[in-house]
Amino acid sequence: MAKNFVNSPGFIESLYDDPGLNAELQAAAERVAAKVRATAPVGDSGEYKDSIHVEKSPRGGRPVYRVVADAPHAMLVESRTGNLARGVR
Repeated sequence: MAKNFVNSPGFIESLYDDPGLNAELQAAAERVAAKVRATAPVGDSGEYKDSIHVEKSPRGGRPVYRVVADAPHAMLVESRTGNLARGVR
């Protein structure tokens, strides 16, 4: 039988600083980044592929890890290929 869960004030927020939670979130983002790098289109320089990385980007106190490509032409590559978006499928 399922038990009722009552969220005590501040419980969820206390998890935001938990090292284990942050490590799991970062590891998940790194797995996505590896998949995205493996499928990235590579031009002459490989600059787009080399620019793919994980950034910690807290939102409203919550830990958020994002996979980003910050090559100058990354937005153009993404708009044509959807490489980053496919990484989470």
